[in-house]
Amino acid sequence: MLTAVCSQIDNGLELPKPYTIHNFSVEQLKNSRLFLTRALAKGGALQLQKSSGSVLGQVQLKHLTAFENFLVDKSKTKDSYRDIKADAEWQDIYDYAVREVRYLQNGHEIRKLENTVPCSECGVILPAKLVSVDHQRAQARDPYEAVYKIFKAVGYTEQGQIGTKARRVFADWGEQVGGRDSGSGQRTLNSTGVLVFSLLYGTGYKSNLKQLSMHHFVNLRPVCPHCNSSLGCKL
Repeated sequence: MLTAVCSQIDNGLELPKPYTIHNFSVEQLKNSRLFLTRALAKGGALQLQKSSGSVLGQVQLKHLTAFENFLVDKSKTKDSYRDIKADAEWQDIYDYAVREVRYLQNGHEIRKLENTVPCSECGVILPAKLVSVDHQRAQARDPYEAVYKIFKAVGYTEQGQIGTKARRVFADWGEQVGGRDSGSGQRTLNSTGVLVFSLLYGTGYKSNLKQLSMHHFVNLRPVCPHCNSSLGCKL
């Protein structure tokens, strides 16, 4: 997606208009534009500029390539998202570990070492095979909430990384994708986020972005059967 768009831009594709996500809805930015300093493949930068020409932010090909890798490699499909349990980064974030599990067999207690993970909702630790994978934003009323969470995790928003998962993702990916360690700003994209989002949204990849974000490991979490049922999630 992004790498293909970058190649097309270098070959004369018209730059899209700047868009942002604000309160989980898409808005076009006024009095601003995208500007290419020179070919991205030759070390150029894609800038977000005010109409006056002042630069608000920029990204290079290496940042866009890294974000595409993060978006695609860490995402599953609607049929394979349960396989996220095997992702090492996901396991580390959710304290996936080998622990001693007690069973009652023929009236006697036995103990086995098994892969276990805590439910992210209530905290109960269960064997991994008994834990479901919940789409944290699958039932969201706002269609771009899942996308916003992906951008927030890597430092593409005015809001900072609050939760353990977001802070870990930013530590691993923020510098690679050109993200910023933001503060407690508005629930909107920063200049880098606007550039990346505009490239995807304005060149025909918005459906791909939404699907990849929904099934991305940032938006997937482990839940026990009880919490999964009470949350009304259908797996």
